[in-house]
Amino acid sequence: MCLLMLMSVCLWTGSFVKYILTSVSGLGHVRLAIIDLPSGQQPLSDEDELIHCVVTGEIYDHERIRAEMQSQGYLFKSMSDSELVVQLYKRDGFNLLPNLRGEFAFVLYDLKRRLLFVARDRFGIKPLYYTVYNGCIMFSSEMKAFMGLGWQAEWDVESIVQNGEFNDERTVFRGVQKLPAGYYAICRASGQIQTEAYWDFNYPPATSPPPATLDTMILKVRELLVEAVRLRLRSDVPLAVYLSGGIDSSSVAGNATHLLREKDPNAKLTTFTLAYIGMKTENSVMTRL
Repeated sequence: MCLLMLMSVCLWTGSFVKYILTSVSGLGHVRLAIIDLPSGQQPLSDEDELIHCVVTGEIYDHERIRAEMQSQGYLFKSMSDSELVVQLYKRDGFNLLPNLRGEFAFVLYDLKRRLLFVARDRFGIKPLYYTVYNGCIMFSSEMKAFMGLGWQAEWDVESIVQNGEFNDERTVFRGVQKLPAGYYAICRASGQIQTEAYWDFNYPPATSPPPATLDTMILKVRELLVEAVRLRLRSDVPLAVYLSGGIDSSSVAGNATHLLREKDPNAKLTTFTLAYIGMKTENSVMTRL
């Protein structure tokens, strides 16, 4: 019942609700469906019902990875991109994260090893918070979900003054932490929680010579941008682009339109923008061009 109360707080995020309970853990998910609407319900489980997982976000390039794993004998129950997390964990264990490309946060429970394995994408696009309450550790993509289990929000004034929300693992609420971007955590039945970075920026020294000519770097940036946009166009629901009027969103919209018209010359891309009433900015003008 407590798990259902927790999930009810997050119903605005989607309309597909499902949960799994064991004697020591519970996983619940409120889904906003993007890929495989009919059979992509979560929590996801392996064929032996020993590994259970909930994922928020989207895994890109999942079709290529799925085909590779199926050729190795791994069985998938659905076409959901999120199911990759379960099967990659079976194959690679904690080393699965370098194979995940996308924006995601997940919580995986290994029933046999009695541990939770949780992780967040490289740039922290998808949030993941946790707290310990009444002897239980709780994870959620929204802090207010903890209220469904009786947790009471209390301002962490020190964190607010020190900008802990932006500078470290703290949040604006006392006792609630966030898993940093590019990190994973392992929670064992003993109560031990181990966190570790699996990715970080790797810049060459400032004194290093340029890796290539300017023209070559321009071509490479374009190649990477087009590839990134192509991967994000895979969806079972209609697509749209948020257009700010700046060069970044305009480049994304332009490349997305070009790629869509490779398949359908008459394809049109939906875009939207946001502006405050009565405030006219340069960007609001540029979005109409």
